[in-house]
Amino acid sequence: MREQARQDLENVREAAKRENEEFQQAAEARIAELMKAPERARAELEVSRGEIERARRDRDAARAAVEEMRRQLGEARDSGRRETEDVMKAQLAMAAAETQLRLDAELGQLRAEHMKTHAAAATRLVAAVRDLDQTRAIGDVLDLLTQCGAREAQRAAILRVKGNQLQALRFANFTEVDERPIGMMITLEEAGILRDVVWTGVAVTHASADSSAALPPFAQGAGGRCAIALPLMVGGVVVAVLYADTPYEADAAASPPWTSVLEVLTRHAARVLEATTLQQAIGLSPEPLARASQPS
Repeated sequence: MREQARQDLENVREAAKRENEEFQQAAEARIAELMKAPERARAELEVSRGEIERARRDRDAARAAVEEMRRQLGEARDSGRRETEDVMKAQLAMAAAETQLRLDAELGQLRAEHMKTHAAAATRLVAAVRDLDQTRAIGDVLDLLTQCGAREAQRAAILRVKGNQLQALRFANFTEVDERPIGMMITLEEAGILRDVVWTGVAVTHASADSSAALPPFAQGAGGRCAIALPLMVGGVVVAVLYADTPYEADAAASPPWTSVLEVLTRHAARVLEATTLQQAIGLSPEPLARASQPS
């Protein structure tokens, strides 16, 4: 019995020993496994850190790519703007050059026409002076002066001073007035600028866009006119008045060239009249000034 108990005790001890060894082995294995967990965690952490770093680099690379794209887009926009501006500048410069060339050509043409006009006027002036020098009668002087006035302007008339009236002698290009009116008299009060010429002995000009009472009666009713009245003076006295006009033009010069031509011709005609009157006074010419109003 005692032997059996000892044997049972020994078996229990062996079993406990085996269980203890198994438990120890299991504990050591568990401890070894637990000791490996930090290493795995550390390795996993390193992997996570690497992935995070790669993600950060990828993010930075993406940002850099976006910034580069923005920079390239800005450069392209600036380049396009500069190219557009350069094209516009070139087009404007070309248009300006073409405009300047056209203006230069037009200006050259205007200058040529101006010179041609002045040359023609000078030629006519010389011819008219020569014709006046060859006249031998007062009536011829007045007729020639009227014709020159109508040629340089558009319409012209000669009126003789008789006291406080003007006697119409010769008209040119007036559609409603006879070329050689008989008995047509105008008082100085209604003569407009002609009255001022008689009173002052100085040429008077007038320009109006509408028919003006400042013009003599025979010149009214034809719309706006640019007109001049010039005195013919003999011995310092106004003996006759030359009237000439053209249609009014808003952009016309204040003193058109034809007015200067007529002033020269009128002054020269006055000298011729003085010489002719002197010849009549000494009996060299039978035609008196009063006969200049009579038709030939």
